[in-house]
Amino acid sequence: MADLNYLAQFLEDDSVFESVPDGSVVLVETSLDLIKHVAPLIISKLGVRFGFVLLLTDKSFVDVARDYKSNNIVKENLSVIDCVAKKEGKPLMKDTHHIDLSGLGDLETMFAAVFEELEGFSGRKFLCIDSLNELIISNGAVNMAKLLHIVLTQLRTRRIGCLMLSVQDSLVDTVRADVIQLFDKVIHF
Repeated sequence: MADLNYLAQFLEDDSVFESVPDGSVVLVETSLDLIKHVAPLIISKLGVRFGFVLLLTDKSFVDVARDYKSNNIVKENLSVIDCVAKKEGKPLMKDTHHIDLSGLGDLETMFAAVFEELEGFSGRKFLCIDSLNELIISNGAVNMAKLLHIVLTQLRTRRIGCLMLSVQDSLVDTVRADVIQLFDKVIHF
């Protein structure tokens, strides 16, 4: 199993994401133990150069803030859309770069907020979704596959990259087969 040191070294190699063309959609599959560390590490390595919108679908920002603070995330390059805090009754963040939504059920509102936040950044932009698994569980595999196709097409035409995280071996094979074809690249840690 890969560890965080390997992941950090992997991300130090600029060619990993520099070689991914603008508008590419990348699925990052990793173990359950590492998934909570992957997004902060990716954003800390790449967020200095690119604008990021982080869509939290699994853990609230209150729950993951320590990981982001310890990785020295550049706040000006990061906008957070938290779909978990309100639903779980967690404290809401009062920040201009932070939006709290009521859950994962209103996909139209969620992705409208994503695109609005992405428009606020200049230069190369990325959307990072912390859990493909949660989106599928909350919305069903068929609905999510259709919506992902629409959203990812919009991202590609706007030349906005997307990093989506998933727990390795957690999706049913048929669901994974439907969804995996939407990605330009799959990275395993």
